[in-house]
Amino acid sequence: MRRGYDAPYFSRSPIDLHLSDPDADAFPLRLRFKEFVSDTDYQYLPNSADFYDDLARAGVLKVSAPKADSACTPMPKPAPVLSRYGVVRGPDGKPNALAWELVFYHTLAVLSAPAYREEHAEYLAEDWPRVPMPPRRETLEQSAAVGRRVAALLDPQARPELPGAVGRLVRAGTDEEAVQDLLTIGPKPSYDRVREVYVLSDTLELAGVPERVWAFTLGGYPVLKNWVEYRKGRTLTLDDAEWLEGIVRRVSALLDLGGELDLAYAGATGLS
Repeated sequence: MRRGYDAPYFSRSPIDLHLSDPDADAFPLRLRFKEFVSDTDYQYLPNSADFYDDLARAGVLKVSAPKADSACTPMPKPAPVLSRYGVVRGPDGKPNALAWELVFYHTLAVLSAPAYREEHAEYLAEDWPRVPMPPRRETLEQSAAVGRRVAALLDPQARPELPGAVGRLVRAGTDEEAVQDLLTIGPKPSYDRVREVYVLSDTLELAGVPERVWAFTLGGYPVLKNWVEYRKGRTLTLDDAEWLEGIVRRVSALLDLGGELDLAYAGATGLS
């Protein structure tokens, strides 16, 4: 990671290859494949090594034995990790999707935890993160619940409830709400750390922007600054204005989750 480690992003739609950095990688919660009996019906399977056989039987994954004269030995199939958390298949033999979702959102929570980032800073700069798994299902469920909240704050398609104490577009130098005619971003937006105000133009300011929100990055990019810089010289629509205020509130709420995320990490390592 050229810019250092940032917590992962979350999306419900396909991402661009350069979402956070060149050659960004996405890990899907589920894999989709088309049933041969229909051109429109799809079946979803959890993205897990435990279901490689399911994919092979469906003809999606081609499995071949090594050649007789090959010096390579086949790699062992990963052991099913989720057996410690209870049933992973229903009575009909189909996968229990809930169990896999718990692992998915637990992973998002741990990788977003400030304590995890601080304790493994040197290692995270060089290699893929390793994620500790909780010893008990109850701990896994608690961690996943926090991870779902992280996902809702990161997902542009979600509409989480956000406190309105931060992120307000106002007339420059006042606390009065900015009117639509003044929603223009000037050529040189600047952040005032003393007042905690993002000065967008001579007539427009974004008030209630804590420095920690201003400095927040995803993939090494400053989220708030990048959004504004790409819109210099433009007049914002009301939807744009609502989204800009929402960025401040989403980031603020995400940072406020730091303590709960650290608890999720501690629970996975058996320290809580």
